[in-house]
Amino acid sequence: MGLFKLFAGKSPADYERKGDAFVQDENWGEAKLAFESALEKSATQLPADAEMNRRLQEKLHYSKEALSLDHRREAEALMEAGYMEDARNCWPWPWT
Repeated sequence: MGLFKLFAGKSPADYERKGDAFVQDENWGEAKLAFESALEKSATQLPADAEMNRRLQEKLHYSKEALSLDHRREAEALMEAGYMEDARNCWPWPWT
């Protein structure tokens, strides 16, 4: 292993695979973080790879949407159960 690889850490593809595994488990927050890391690495290590950038952007968007929907569903369930304060902590309502 070269010295550069030792300090460079994981590749964008490594982070993408990690994000894909989190998506399979429906762990949207971790998937979002992994795809963000993949995009950052891609920008520095593979700036000319437009296909990878587009794919990572789509996966990041999907995980953000799914995470938002999970938060909303959780907040709605808490509201229906009468836990208004807990619901406010789940969802960025306009009054918070």
